[in-house]
Amino acid sequence: MEKKRVYVHVYYNTLAAFTDYDAFLNKMSQWEEELKTDKLVEAHKIHYETYFVVKSTPKRGKKITYNQNVIDAYKKKSADFLVLLSKDIKDSAEAIKIYRNKDVVEKSFDNLKNALDMKRLRVHLKENMRGRLFIQFGALILVSYMHQVMNEKNLFKFGCMTGLLEELDLLNEIKFSGRYGKIPSELTKKQKEIFTAFGINPQTSV
Repeated sequence: MEKKRVYVHVYYNTLAAFTDYDAFLNKMSQWEEELKTDKLVEAHKIHYETYFVVKSTPKRGKKITYNQNVIDAYKKKSADFLVLLSKDIKDSAEAIKIYRNKDVVEKSFDNLKNALDMKRLRVHLKENMRGRLFIQFGALILVSYMHQVMNEKNLFKFGCMTGLLEELDLLNEIKFSGRYGKIPSELTKKQKEIFTAFGINPQTSV
């Protein structure tokens, strides 16, 4: 059997780990509330028994405490790692870049089906179908361009594209009657960096 050298690239996603643990804490709050109010859910029984210690006494009633050792163990495991194997690529930065580029096609189809609502055309006329496809194709070009800029300008440190759009979705504008006109919301440091990365002047775009 021929032996070949393989390069193993391991990447740790801090944001994904934090998001996972934050979601876990939200579920913990829900399970604790169910225990306190005796509104138990059969499907959550394993979580009650794993993450909580419930004691009942005639005088003090029900006492609920956390199984801290198990919770700490979960926190240590809630790390988002990506492992890439390569026979040729030694540099980790190059490996992740190639992986993301190869992933663009798959994500483009996923964007078409989900983010751009192309699972079903929902049209009856051929002309409408062509118009819909044209608009969707244009939207996919914009999404692909955004992905390219995020990769080149290191915007993935803010998370995925959805997270970037959600950050910009916080922008708003207050309109006044009379001579005051309209006042845009103040840009955050993150929003300014996003605008700059895309070559947009923050002063004229809001």
